[in-house]
Amino acid sequence: MSANGPESRRALVVGWFSFVDGHATAGDLLSRDLACGWLAECGWAYDVATAPPFAGDVELESADPAAYSHVVFVCGPFQQGELEARLLRRFGHRRLIGLNLSMGATAEGWQPFDLLIERDSATRTNADIVFLSRRPLVPVAGVCLVEDYPGALVAYVPSLRWVYSGPAATPLYFDMVVARIRDRGWAVDRIGSVRSLTQPIPARTASR
Repeated sequence: MSANGPESRRALVVGWFSFVDGHATAGDLLSRDLACGWLAECGWAYDVATAPPFAGDVELESADPAAYSHVVFVCGPFQQGELEARLLRRFGHRRLIGLNLSMGATAEGWQPFDLLIERDSATRTNADIVFLSRRPLVPVAGVCLVEDYPGALVAYVPSLRWVYSGPAATPLYFDMVVARIRDRGWAVDRIGSVRSLTQPIPARTASR
């Protein structure tokens, strides 16, 4: 299948849900659905690459790069890791689009995308597209923490029993999230790393 002309434009939607060890989040899945909706509205054909336990159109390892004109990686951090390198080796000759990503490297240096609309990078910060999702809100039943990692940032909202884990290298983005929480009138009880939530918090760092 050729992917050279407009009549053969077809996108492969990829994200952390495409890897067996990708540890995809709810935000990844919501971003995926938004991207697919936008492609459909524009009349583009697309496939979603998934790995168990997620259902999709194709598995990433068996997808034929020649069948796609564009590859869209949606949501989450994108760094110079093993899984990212594997993706770039197979699909680097396709037109690569990064959507809603937290770039681990500076945009002035390593930047493998033909078009990047980042969530945050060394040069800019954009609103998380997950806020555009129109899924119905459900009651919060509990708190789920990701594993701790260097630079992880979290905010604890007592009234919601909710913890947000922000991008590792982007405190500006995290500050924007905390400001949005406070603008809605919710108290932010603790701010720090995932590990700090298990330790006593000095009174001067608490904010209500």
